[in-house]
Amino acid sequence: MVLIMRGLPGSGKSTDARRWADLVTGTLIFSMDDYMYAGGRDFNPMLIERCHEQCRKDFELALQAKTPLVIVDNTNTKFSSIVPYVELIEKYHYSFTVMQFHVEPKVAAERNIHKVPLETLERMGKHLWFERVPSTWNVWNKGKPWRPTDLKSPEG
Repeated sequence: MVLIMRGLPGSGKSTDARRWADLVTGTLIFSMDDYMYAGGRDFNPMLIERCHEQCRKDFELALQAKTPLVIVDNTNTKFSSIVPYVELIEKYHYSFTVMQFHVEPKVAAERNIHKVPLETLERMGKHLWFERVPSTWNVWNKGKPWRPTDLKSPEG
């Protein structure tokens, strides 16, 4: 089984991922943060793609090893972020659930440990709103969905 976390920084994804991991022996959690902040490094936007790529590679190794529960603990606010994981999930015949964590950007700004600015969180929140996952996927929602009052595109 794979759980794909989806939500703003500070929405509770990592907390819930650790709770799930405590329930299933042998669970592996993959988070881009583990690669970005390895060794106490500061956030470096130049490393984002490389960190995501390594996260996906290690995720695939966990699927190959038939890990009982694998958790992807990334924001995944853009649909395109989830697709590579789903392709690997299908390749290795795992089932999956997308766990969407809903919290208003203002609350996320107060809670997230990476100090992501409110304006960035609002933009990410718009991606969550506009870039929905297919209705055929198993999706669990936690919290009340945040609806942007400004229904322009995510870039607007």
